[in-house]
Amino acid sequence: MGQYQLIYLWCNILALRWKRLKPKFKEIWEVDVTYTDSQGHEQEGTRPCLIIKEFQTGYIVLLIPFTGTLNSGRFPYTTKIEKNNINKLDDDSIALVFQMKAVSKSRFKYKRGKLSSSKYDEIEIHIKNIFKF
Repeated sequence: MGQYQLIYLWCNILALRWKRLKPKFKEIWEVDVTYTDSQGHEQEGTRPCLIIKEFQTGYIVLLIPFTGTLNSGRFPYTTKIEKNNINKLDDDSIALVFQMKAVSKSRFKYKRGKLSSSKYDEIEIHIKNIFKF
């Protein structure tokens, strides 16, 4: 098998893996949000993230990263998420709505849990306010 055939095969294997990942609205997943050129206060590393939207491409997902730094709750467009048996967070966290981003499913590690509807309602208000023109 030639080099290009191996690359083609590997790409198809990855594509099948990504399509099998089915992150759903309001689920919390562990995701690597590091970009090679992250700067300033952009979130880095592997962290819990809230799924907002899976795009029709099947490979890109819009999400909101969480931080364990509770002091970050002082920023606008943030919501405190307390750990419980439903969301399966390790610690209380802050949802950084103002840092929502689109990422590839290849960055997803595993599903943690789900966000309650009442907490999502708080986050939805922030999303609407961010995009209010």
